[in-house]
Amino acid sequence: NFISLGNLTAIYKGSSIPFSVQIDDCDGAPYYNNGTAIWIDYNHNGVFTDPGEQVYVSAALSFSPSILNGSFVVPLTASLGNTVIRITTAEGLSGAGLLPCMSYGFGETEDYLIDIQPPLINANLNLQCLIEAYWETSMMRPVLSNQLQPAASNTCDSIEVELRHPFTFAIVASTKTTLSLSGNANCLFNNISSGNYYIAVKHRNTIETWSALPVSITTNCNYNFTSAANKAYGNNQVEVASGVWAFYSGDVIKNMSESIDLIDLAALETD
Repeated sequence: NFISLGNLTAIYKGSSIPFSVQIDDCDGAPYYNNGTAIWIDYNHNGVFTDPGEQVYVSAALSFSPSILNGSFVVPLTASLGNTVIRITTAEGLSGAGLLPCMSYGFGETEDYLIDIQPPLINANLNLQCLIEAYWETSMMRPVLSNQLQPAASNTCDSIEVELRHPFTFAIVASTKTTLSLSGNANCLFNNISSGNYYIAVKHRNTIETWSALPVSITTNCNYNFTSAANKAYGNNQVEVASGVWAFYSGDVIKNMSESIDLIDLAALETD
């Protein structure tokens, strides 16, 4: 029983999952015929005999040592979270002779935990945010064009957008995109698990700004930082017009401090 090791990996509903099982005799030659089966307790009811829970079984016996490779598809009906997977290799048994709970002469049964996650999706996040120093009356300046960089006429600058895990804050996905003069950015995240994540926005001279709370990320979703200060974590925005909020500018030295200080001022004075 290896459940105490915790989750070995995460797998996703609807995905094809490859596996590899290395089989050998603990005492070496002579070697014997054996068969292998794998079960997953998809519905978390503590048994492995429900339809579809046997994800692999050897159709015929094979000699060890050997490496067994294959794959299975995680059903969309599988329960989420910690899930037990059982692997059995038994001498002289294959096909219907392999059961999740049985007695056999020689072999081994091992239980592990895996983490079943929602299906992978391609998420399209429609993001609205503004940069304080670029704001001018009713929209932002075309910074890239002003710096003679190739850009569409309605483009302000580029930003990096990350999705952060709601508890560990680890980066789940990231993308680099352009921000329009009106503050719109289209962010594509491919092959991610749908769920709730913090949105973190990085820019070359603003303080890194996160959403106030984790946001539901689906195939098509939206988030607007500009409508209120409290759309950002810690209300960390500045009002650039009545009811219009933007990210603080001035953090030109990216030294992990995420603050605007004399180091940034010195760089600006030198420039």
